[in-house]
Amino acid sequence: MPVVKVEVSDYVKVEKKKQCIYTLVLSCDPLRVFIFQEGLVRFCTEKYCPPKASNLEVAFMHLTNYAVNKKNDNFVANTGEEEQASKWCFAQLRAHLVDLGYDYNKVWDSMADLIVKSLICIQPILRNNYRSVLPPDNDGFSCFEILGYDVMLDTELKPWLIEVNHSPSFNIDSPLDLAIKEHLITDTIELVRIDPKIISRMRRAEKKAATVRLLEPMQKRKLLNLEGGISSTAGSFSSSSAGGEKGGGLGSGEKGLISMGSGCIDDKENCSNNASATANSNNNGNNDDENNLSNNNNNASSSSTATPHPNVPPSKFNPIFKPRTPEEYEAWRSEILAKRERYESKHCGGYSRIYPSLDLEKQKLYEELLRSSSDLFTSNFLSKARRAIDAIEEKKKKKDDQMTEAQKAEKARQKAYRDR
Repeated sequence: MPVVKVEVSDYVKVEKKKQCIYTLVLSCDPLRVFIFQEGLVRFCTEKYCPPKASNLEVAFMHLTNYAVNKKNDNFVANTGEEEQASKWCFAQLRAHLVDLGYDYNKVWDSMADLIVKSLICIQPILRNNYRSVLPPDNDGFSCFEILGYDVMLDTELKPWLIEVNHSPSFNIDSPLDLAIKEHLITDTIELVRIDPKIISRMRRAEKKAATVRLLEPMQKRKLLNLEGGISSTAGSFSSSSAGGEKGGGLGSGEKGLISMGSGCIDDKENCSNNASATANSNNNGNNDDENNLSNNNNNASSSSTATPHPNVPPSKFNPIFKPRTPEEYEAWRSEILAKRERYESKHCGGYSRIYPSLDLEKQKLYEELLRSSSDLFTSNFLSKARRAIDAIEEKKKKKDDQMTEAQKAEKARQKAYRDR
């Protein structure tokens, strides 16, 4: 993500410091953002002075990167009790700001507001990329991302965005790193709901659905042969009945063909039912929101791959509701989102949700910004498309202008031949 770096003359406490805030983008369509309550505060290991020609090469003064400052002799490891450590957790930052008389909650809200607004700027692009690679009936929770926001505070405790790491480091170099990052990863897995059992069920359902797709052409041929056999037998039976010859034998043959055909249809139904049975095996008697959430995700994966035969009722192949119209799709997404919210309320751990915001006034502002961002993306996309089309037409026109009369006549003759 591109960022704008701003030089800030003064910082809280004489040293220059930077906060690494871990942010979980749980979904981009719809946008759902969570912020982790703990993080890392990194300090420069040399007393900060405004940049000038004589100190520009002093990296320990201007860079807060841990990989840089740990090489300085002034670096102090955090043992949990050292106040002058070169790396803090947010609990130590909170205690420090409270001791100085600042409102830490206000500072935290301003940093969360900065994060939400930065994500709103790129949400239309993320949504477009997400929809371009996933099916239209996706529930919106197939991807997630942990971002590392590097933020600085000036003397007025105003946050400044320095950069956004789409792949923050999870290296463990100290007990402080272990305590924070282990907690972060554990709570992320719980909130995202990465369950090996769910993944295994989805893979089995996909395998069953693939088997149905492979067998479907053969089953269609059997049904066509069956229909042809029944028609020819019925015609023979009618003519024989009129002549009064061998009616009983043909009647028996007809019954035999019909019996074989029903078995063929039953085989297809059983095969399709097996494809969805795996995804629904744990649904009986279970009304818990967490299990319903996972079952909806599994059913979305398995049912979207199986194509029922037009002569067989859809319920035989896919007993799970799937949206077909825009209204059904919106209702289905709303139901999925409601179950997801109930699950999130019980499994947030060290995370707190910052978008959608619980503050209605702030959420109203965010939605307005999101609409503006979407309109801007749409207009830019359309303008780029128009420019691309104009460029193609201009290139085609130049190529036509360079053609000789004989080439133009040959091109017209070929076009007339194709149109004919």
